[in-house]
Amino acid sequence: MKVSTWSAVILLCIASPTLWACQSGGNIVPNCTFTGNADNWQEETGSCDHSATLGVGGTQGNYSCTSFAGMFNHIVRFKRCLPQNLGVVGGRPYSYSAFAQLSSGSAVNCTIEFADFTSDNCMFNVNAETTPLVLGTPPNFSASVPDTYQAAAGTVSISVRVECLAAASFGVRVDNVFVGVEDAIFKHGFE
Repeated sequence: MKVSTWSAVILLCIASPTLWACQSGGNIVPNCTFTGNADNWQEETGSCDHSATLGVGGTQGNYSCTSFAGMFNHIVRFKRCLPQNLGVVGGRPYSYSAFAQLSSGSAVNCTIEFADFTSDNCMFNVNAETTPLVLGTPPNFSASVPDTYQAAAGTVSISVRVECLAAASFGVRVDNVFVGVEDAIFKHGFE
């Protein structure tokens, strides 16, 4: 059976949705592979920092976090604000996804939140949605299913936030974070 070039491209995208897209021209997340640093990522709860351990595809670097013991759960929460100068355009559909790994602990539930804002510093939220983030077990990372969010017309910045909860302490690693305008990724339906 002969496989067309387009079939192979579609199969590659389905098999590894973020690996091919993280470093593509359509991704507006600078340093999506955390190579060398985790600049501009904001830890909100838990302890997070750049890690030189191997990430997705054997590349060096990821964002590594350990949980904080809250009143009811152990929690990790961090985000990245993407301002207008990185290519944010209001009224457009954005795809977003990430790869994640459980580095310690068990029974951890994680989500990725996508939110749009009317100010350039991720303040004055318009709306938000979340999608599950499945954790791989070392040495593997699991890819989240890419989701799509329609940004409001007045959007000037967007953020991507990862949040993980568990009953006991845990550690997670995140790599290959992707946020991009859907048209830029899929070239207007492979015209």
